[in-house]
Amino acid sequence: MTNDAGSDTSEALLATAEDVPPGQFIVGVKVVNPARVPLHVAGWAVRADPGKTALVPVDEPIEGNEVPYDIPPGGTAIFLTKLQDAHRFAAGVQRAEGRPPHIVLTVWSGGRTYATKPLSPSLFSIGAQAAAPPHSVEPSRNA
Repeated sequence: MTNDAGSDTSEALLATAEDVPPGQFIVGVKVVNPARVPLHVAGWAVRADPGKTALVPVDEPIEGNEVPYDIPPGGTAIFLTKLQDAHRFAAGVQRAEGRPPHIVLTVWSGGRTYATKPLSPSLFSIGAQAAAPPHSVEPSRNA
């Protein structure tokens, strides 16, 4: 798993982003199976550490793979959700715990959970802008 935005991950996410509606931001995890046998991914989540509260995406994916999913040997899978949903989750955890959480992406397979490094807080500044209600504009009262 990676969230370092290396060349392969960046290219995959950029290609996926081209299929996402304009103005919609996504966050996701790319899972690589280097093994010689299929890797069964039972699920994935956005998790707040250290409390380990998790948001499990339940909507049909915007793009990417659905879970459960079997990744073939040498294959990859990408699991995505709306950044706005992840941001709202992180904000709720912060209100409940009184401090900003470290947000990681997790996948579970074969009874084990694998987590990325914490996501960059700057990523959530984009999510905050996207999650904010649209600005209202009052009609002009000039006669």
